Amino acid sequence: MADETPLTLQVYSRIAEIGQAEWDSCAGSGNPFVSYAFLSALEDSGSVGRRTGWFARHAVLRDAAGEAVAVAPCYAKANSYGEYVFDHSWAHAYENAGGSYYPKVQIAAPFTPVTGRRLLVARDAPAGARETLIAALRGLRDAVEASSVHVTFASAADAEALGAAGAAELIQERDVNVQQLAQRLDALLADRAHLLAMAEAARALAKPDAAATIADACLEVAA
Repeated sequence: MADETPLTLQVYSRIAEIGQAEWDSCAGSGNPFVSYAFLSALEDSGSVGRRTGWFARHAVLRDAAGEAVAVAPCYAKANSYGEYVFDHSWAHAYENAGGSYYPKVQIAAPFTPVTGRRLLVARDAPAGARETLIAALRGLRDAVEASSVHVTFASAADAEALGAAGAAELIQERDVNVQQLAQRLDALLADRAHLLAMAEAARALAKPDAAATIADACLEVAA
């Protein structure tokens, strides 16, 4: 049964506002590319920022005592550069259909095509922290008026958690090919009941006031 400890999300436009101790207490020491030292160096050097189209919106999930129990390296992206996931055709298709692909929310280690944890949950976090973080990221998407949330080069555990939310289809990398994707898309488009069930699962993750809460946090950071 999930822990009922209340958890709240805060969003920061610079990792320095979070601090190394809190960030690394969740990120751990197993992957240098999501460490405070690496991510702060990208910001301090200008590698991440307005010039490159990576706008930091780091997510921090806190417990009732204000302690960080999970973090995620989040960015509002104005382009698709530096991700090593070439989604320009997706952007063109989305915009040809009348949508605006950018900004999008990118959860990633910038400029680093290395698989690893992206939903950085502390070892002693209460049960359900990862699921709460996933739900809150939808609110972040709404707050920055992004088209979508992208979690790239995620670990297997993170990918499985995202898929288990019921709002996505999980395909193992070894199985990804044009035929497999076409078959999966055809099956989804032919099964309206399943699509509606996925949409309902996505809505079930939502927190009704998440967008307003995160928008307020962004405005407070910008002030």
